Amino acid sequence: DMPYVNYRWPGGMLTNFKTMKHSIKRLIDLEEQLASGDQTNSTKKERLQLEREVTRLDQSFGGIKKMNNLPDAVIVMDVGHEQIAVQEANKLGIPVIGIVDTNNSPDGVDFVIPANDDSHAAVKLYLDLFEQVIAEAKSRRPQEAPAPKEVEASDKVKIVRKAKATSSDETIAPAKKAPAAKKSVSSKSDAEENVKAPVKKAAVKKTVSSTASKKTESAKADVKAEKKVASAKKTAAATKKAAPAKKAAAAKKTTKKAD
Repeated sequence: DMPYVNYRWPGGMLTNFKTMKHSIKRLIDLEEQLASGDQTNSTKKERLQLEREVTRLDQSFGGIKKMNNLPDAVIVMDVGHEQIAVQEANKLGIPVIGIVDTNNSPDGVDFVIPANDDSHAAVKLYLDLFEQVIAEAKSRRPQEAPAPKEVEASDKVKIVRKAKATSSDETIAPAKKAPAAKKSVSSKSDAEENVKAPVKKAAVKKTVSSTASKKTESAKADVKAEKKVASAKKTAAATKKAAPAKKAAAAKKTTKKAD
């Protein structure tokens, strides 16, 4: 029952699994068509073409006809020859179990099994061991819960009637008590609003006073900044005016020293 590929790894079988499903569906449809014998109106040549297409598709996809989803793991017998399978599994994060011979690299293989991959008897031994391990793992799975019993149509009608009766009784009872409950809720809400009204007014006054104080503080800060700018301008102008006089005094001193 395990899916397998023993002819040639079709490129994109894992990474492009959605399009591979179309080829698998084509193979299944052709096999059903040939098995049912719906070839009465077709010629001998057309039937031969269909049979050739079935054999071609069966070589590539015959082992994975029952594989509806991506596998949980991939077992590769010859890592060097099937590098595409290893690369696709690595792209999708599928663990790879590989038989790695001395002439192959273990790169990309998650679980390396160093062994001979050329001998037919050795490969058959590996497959038998894998089959035993898989069967043992399946037997350890918890058994599926039994399917629920089907209910007959008459029993379904009785259950629906009982459910309707109970729901109607439950809806009638609280409807009578609804006005009193509404009155109590409205009285509570009025009392809460009367209590909350002065609190809301006080909060509004606080917010107004805080905003006014913030505005005055910002205005004072602006005035201080303007005064600082004006004083800086005055000092700059004074320094500019005093600069020529300083230069003249320095020139006179130098001339006196020269004399």
